[in-house]
Amino acid sequence: MNHDLSPSAEAAWLVAELWERKLLRSGTEQLGGTDQSMGLELAEFLARESRFSSSDGRQAVGRRVLRILDRLSSEGSSCGRFTCGLPGNAQGRSFAWLGHRLIWWPCGVPTNPRLAIVSSRLGRPVERRRSWFAALRAACMEAECRNELLVCADKTAAERFVRRSAGLFQLPLLAFQLARPIHSASEWLLRCDQQRSAIVAGPDRFPPSVWPAWISPPLTSDAGGAGPLQDRVVFAAADRIFACLVRPSGNIEQLLERRIDESSGAALPLVLAVAAGLVSSPVSDRLEKRGAKLLPIHV
Repeated sequence: MNHDLSPSAEAAWLVAELWERKLLRSGTEQLGGTDQSMGLELAEFLARESRFSSSDGRQAVGRRVLRILDRLSSEGSSCGRFTCGLPGNAQGRSFAWLGHRLIWWPCGVPTNPRLAIVSSRLGRPVERRRSWFAALRAACMEAECRNELLVCADKTAAERFVRRSAGLFQLPLLAFQLARPIHSASEWLLRCDQQRSAIVAGPDRFPPSVWPAWISPPLTSDAGGAGPLQDRVVFAAADRIFACLVRPSGNIEQLLERRIDESSGAALPLVLAVAAGLVSSPVSDRLEKRGAKLLPIHV
């Protein structure tokens, strides 16, 4: 690397290295202008965060970033990779819902169609919500028939139950882990590096049916719109959505409306569980008119 490079030229150099090493990829195999600009913003962000202002310091940071990316993408597995946002069918939604973010897939990127089982907060006591668990069971049985992958994210209302159900029904699981709000992109990258051995080969190794995905902090000021990030991640990543509980005017209803609004007339595979205390008639009627399928739940 030339010691006289400006920060923007350094960013361009770093991006070129990332693409050449195939460490930073878009959700598709075709790398277009959007993907290149995404990489440029990532590199500029890392350069701005650097504590070093000299060209020697920036060069050291560039080398350190590349060493970390090399390790994260090859430690014990040839499947580890990074993507610019969500891959596959979700790529078009990724920026609008999540902003510009990097995702590390230490065990590779699963290819199954994705089912998000979503729910408003359950309240207590959870054990008395028999209809909700019946809806969860119905969703898992559908996923098994369709060869779908369940999707969950940290601290969503349904997360712990989706994780448990994936094991009980022997379904593959895509588990998103979000960066802490206090983390910068470089701190997130270092944390991924620190965790790589445990995730890939250590005692905390994920079961073969679990696909972890670590999402970085936003790389630009646009963080992807309103609503809790963990819910937006699940909604954006899903090919199909099964809603077990929807509170009127709550976050889940608003995100369902948003997915429908953005479907552009195409059919959105959305299933609403209908039973007392799950999805109210006004909500289910409104969403049914917009294409949602209603599934009566009998307990």
